[in-house]
Amino acid sequence: MKKQFRTIAAIAAIAASVASIGTPTAAASGTAVNGADNVYVSSDPNQAPATTPTTIQSTSQMSLGSYLIDMGSAVPAITANDYVRVDDNTGQGAGWKVTVSASDLRATVNDPSLNGATFKVNLPVDSTNPDPIHNTNTPILQVVQDGTLTGVNSSDTTNVSAYSGQVTTSGVRIMDADVMFGQGAYTQRFRYTLKLPQYISIAQLSDIAAGSQYEATNSNRPAQVGLFEGSYSTTVTYTVATGP
Repeated sequence: MKKQFRTIAAIAAIAASVASIGTPTAAASGTAVNGADNVYVSSDPNQAPATTPTTIQSTSQMSLGSYLIDMGSAVPAITANDYVRVDDNTGQGAGWKVTVSASDLRATVNDPSLNGATFKVNLPVDSTNPDPIHNTNTPILQVVQDGTLTGVNSSDTTNVSAYSGQVTTSGVRIMDADVMFGQGAYTQRFRYTLKLPQYISIAQLSDIAAGSQYEATNSNRPAQVGLFEGSYSTTVTYTVATGP
């Protein structure tokens, strides 16, 4: 059972010393339903998921806005919030778990070396951004538990947990309930942080037109380039299942 939303970051790579972060918007209401298990997930903490006895996949929009990149400064991070509400009405106490995954960020951008030409850029969401100053690596997309997990209508929160982590293509667990627990309704707010790399490998470019300075036959093409202006999109998917 899955619920998906799309998040788009429009990036302008410039040489000027400015950085502007767009205002993110919260996800619209949406539900996903598993009719067999009667374990539901919703993106509206105040709305119980539908109880239709069929699987429903819905889409909600959560925009991470846009910003400008100053190639002489660190790339800023942008954030957006989403809620996850889980309802377990099985009466079986089998436990449940919610994971979130994301596809790689992709964009089709203009080729600055060849008028009228374009190529594709792929940013693996599983990768990280190295920070040599602090000797750390920052995830491209990170989800963080924001605030306290809440039991709706006094649902017992014992052994019901929420987690933070790097969002990857394989998924990361963000909520769960142990066996014999989590038999109620629960909400948790999460904060998503997107931080794109300032520079990317030439290998992350594809569908390059003949005559471009970036094509593989050019022995003088750079090994690394700055992030190109464009609209980079990824699909983020919530998946909920019964069991510990």
